[in-house]
Amino acid sequence: MVTLLTLVLAMVEAGSVTPEIPCPDFSNNINIGCMCSLNEVNATVINCDNVVFPTFPTLPRRYFIQEFSQRNVGWQVLPSQIFTASDIPLRIVDFSHNTMRRIVERLFDGVEDTLEEINLSYNRLGDNTQPIFSSSEFQHLKQLRLLDLSYNGLKRIADNIIKGCDQLKELRLDGNSLSRVPTESLIGPDGLQTLHLQDNRIELLTPLMLATQPNLLSVNLTNNVVREVQPGAFANMTRLVLLILSKNKIERLEDQAFAGLNVLLQLSLDNNFLDSVPTRALAKLPNLKFLNLGSNRIQVQDRKMPTKLI
Repeated sequence: MVTLLTLVLAMVEAGSVTPEIPCPDFSNNINIGCMCSLNEVNATVINCDNVVFPTFPTLPRRYFIQEFSQRNVGWQVLPSQIFTASDIPLRIVDFSHNTMRRIVERLFDGVEDTLEEINLSYNRLGDNTQPIFSSSEFQHLKQLRLLDLSYNGLKRIADNIIKGCDQLKELRLDGNSLSRVPTESLIGPDGLQTLHLQDNRIELLTPLMLATQPNLLSVNLTNNVVREVQPGAFANMTRLVLLILSKNKIERLEDQAFAGLNVLLQLSLDNNFLDSVPTRALAKLPNLKFLNLGSNRIQVQDRKMPTKLI
């Protein structure tokens, strides 16, 4: 039996504040076999998950539609200009959990001035004949705040892929096959705050690896194969407050490994191969409040460890 709480949770997860009903019952203008609802500003949310179209439908022109989702339908290549004729104020689009290997040109024509979130996770954008993932479709999406390219098997990413995304705040590149931090690929926005790089194959953190994004607040490198953090890796990261290096293969840390992280508050080094507390490296973190060293090889507490971190 479906409880009220279950219904509410489902509505929250779907991004709607009213129950989903078949779109033809929701409005005579939306004659497609999907589910529709309203979000918190009474804009229309269209959920076409698991609904396969013979051809992509034209959505009603200038209708107040802000969110569109079509997951789990096997899209390999989306048609070009799917939203152009509709002229709708689309904010959120979700084509995750499909089988897309490339992004067609002019995919987001007509909504480039309104799109705030794009979710293309769990596709196959890294599974094609080109070793470097490249697309110009994200460039100049001036309102884009979240781009999710996680779990696509990406090995390398072209330079300037997010150039022009001036409002981008969060970039998800987790769950790919990146062997290095894609420094040049991050050129563009100057306000990026959160970068997800967990579950990749990154081995080495090199000097100024994030030089193109000095305003980051949070970086997650969990579950890579990082063995070495070279001095100067974070030299320009003057605003970083959260750094997660859990589940890597770090055995020791150079004295200057964390130099420059003057405002870092939280550092996670758990599940590595450290056999002693890296006190000299930690001494470069004057504002550190939380340190996780669990599940390493440390046997005896180092007496030189700063008392505020013991």
